Amino acid sequence: MARRSYLPAVVAIALLVSACGSSGPELTGFGATLATWNAAHHEDRDDAGLRAYGPTVATPQGPMPQFVEVMPVDGRVTQYVEVLRIGTSLADAKEAVLLNLPSTIRTVSFIVTASCAFWNLTSPDLKTATGSPSVMVEMAHDDSLGTSWQPGGVNTLTFNTGRARSSNTC
Repeated sequence: MARRSYLPAVVAIALLVSACGSSGPELTGFGATLATWNAAHHEDRDDAGLRAYGPTVATPQGPMPQFVEVMPVDGRVTQYVEVLRIGTSLADAKEAVLLNLPSTIRTVSFIVTASCAFWNLTSPDLKTATGSPSVMVEMAHDDSLGTSWQPGGVNTLTFNTGRARSSNTC
């Protein structure tokens, strides 16, 4: 009487189950689950009743946490402001944006207005995570006089799901 080996079938089923349970790469910035975001970022304190994370950054308005107004939707972080040090160049600001996004991110457009710039980006990984492949990042210089566009002095990055148009205002 021959013995049957069930090991190949068990291994095949385990591989199939693990593949079906995959939801794409684990995001730690924009699009991350709140649990993953919390594991990757030190919670600082509430800022105006909203979650705030990261080290303190010097701004024209005074010291602020690096990430403010962090708002999850359906358990995913899909809106927040990243505060940058005073005098951050456009190139360094763009680098900071990319650190928050998956490696599959691609530029759709870069729109400059009188008061800010909007960087529209897209990624299939964001679609998997949030339901929308699009993220717009408003880049601006905020101070006590308001918001302005200064490529040599970007100090806020506002991340949101969606896409900006040239008619958007900051």
